[in-house]
Amino acid sequence: MSSIKLTADSGGGTFEIKAPASSSNTRVLTLPDTGSYILGGKILQVVTGTSTSAATTASTTYAEITSDLRCTIVPSAANSKIIISASLYYSHNGHVITTRILKDGSTLVSGGTTANTHDGDQATYVAADYMVRQNITVVDTAGDTSSRYYTPFWNTDTATAYLNRYYANTSYDGTSSMTVMEVAV
Repeated sequence: MSSIKLTADSGGGTFEIKAPASSSNTRVLTLPDTGSYILGGKILQVVTGTSTSAATTASTTYAEITSDLRCTIVPSAANSKIIISASLYYSHNGHVITTRILKDGSTLVSGGTTANTHDGDQATYVAADYMVRQNITVVDTAGDTSSRYYTPFWNTDTATAYLNRYYANTSYDGTSSMTVMEVAV
C-alpha cells in the first residue's frame, strides 16, 4: 500500500494519506495546478468596539446605543462571511429591551422582520433588581469590498433602559462590546 506522510518539524504529530486497500475502491483527489488558495474558515481580520460609559433610552423607536460600539471593516473579499457579535450589559425596572444589529446604521443584518415596534435580533425582559447580559450573533455576507460599519440599536417598551449600569443607582457598572470578524469561505 502506498502512502504520503507529513511529519511536523518540531516533533509534533504526523498526517498520513494512504491509498485504498483494493483497486476496486479507487478514489481520485485532483488539485488545480494554478492559482492561490485560502482554506475556508480562516479568520482574515477582527475589529472590536468597547464601551464602559453608561447610556439610557426611553424610546420605543430604535436608536444607536453608542458610537463606541461601532465596528468599521473593509472586507478583503466579496464572498467573505462577516460574523458580528455583541455582548450588551443591560438593566431595566421590569421591562423589555430589544436590540438590532444594523449595517451602516440602516440595514438589519439578520434579515429578520422589522414590521413591529419591538422586532429585532433579540428582545430581553429585564426584571426589576436585575442586570443582564444580552448576547447576539448575526452573520452577513460581504457582497463587496466597500467599507461598512456594524452597530447595535435598541429600544424599550416603556420607562428607561440602561446600558453598563444598574437602573437604580450608579454603584454597579459593567462593560459592553462588539466584535466583527471577516471569515474566508
